[in-house]
Order: sequence, then C-alpha cells, then structure tokens
Amino acid sequence: MTPEAEERLTKAERFLSQAMGLSAEAAPEAVIHRTYYAMLHAAAAVVVEHLAERPRLMAGSLASSRNWSERMAKPPDRSAGRSIARRISG
Repeated sequence: MTPEAEERLTKAERFLSQAMGLSAEAAPEAVIHRTYYAMLHAAAAVVVEHLAERPRLMAGSLASSRNWSERMAKPPDRSAGRSIARRISG
C-alpha cells in the first residue's frame, strides 16, 4: 500500500473509532459526521492506491485533477481492495 493510501486509511480508522465511541442517541450528528469522514478517507485511500494520484476532498465530494471516475471504471487491481479490507477487518 502506498504511504498516502496508508495515511488516508489511518485517518478513516481514527474517525471510525471515534464514531464507535459515541452514543448515537445522545449525539447523532457527531456519529454521522465521524462516519462520513471515515468513509470519505477510506474512499480516498482506494483512489490513491488504484490510480496512484492524490484526490482532493472538496464540497463533500471526491475529485481529482483528472477524470478519475472514468479511470476507476476500468477493471481494478483487486489486491488494493483486499489489502484495505484486511486492514479494516483485522
């Protein structure tokens, strides 16, 4: 895994851990906020690993300098996804 993907995944894990430590009944917005950013950084890790470029996170969406959505439509290297899944589940 690239260092940038590793960094993004570490952020995702940190946000997820924080969300799991909160009460959804007492602070639903905080849980939603933390899980949203966990997903955003996990998705960024996949983009970085698959496309070898740094995505920009802006206005609640994932964007990059090039059209990454078309390039993501190509058959992926499944090893990146498996590596990320092992890290999250392990």
